[in-house]
Amino acid sequence: MEVELFAGTEAHDSPTPDPESGRFDVFEKVGRLEWDTLLFFYGAMMGIGGLGFIGYLDTASQLLGKYQPRR
Repeated sequence: MEVELFAGTEAHDSPTPDPESGRFDVFEKVGRLEWDTLLFFYGAMMGIGGLGFIGYLDTASQLLGKYQPRR
């Protein structure tokens, strides 16, 4: 069950490591990744990093800090 959550349902279809060598083929696992999802999150992190670099996030947090809800 946990493997399916991480690697999807096709994780059970992958060949097992060679019992003689005992090696795990990481290149096969990387080749099966969902690249569109990974690139989306990479782009989101780069965008947020860029906004932080130019100071937009700091300005937005200062503006939001001025308007605290009344208690």
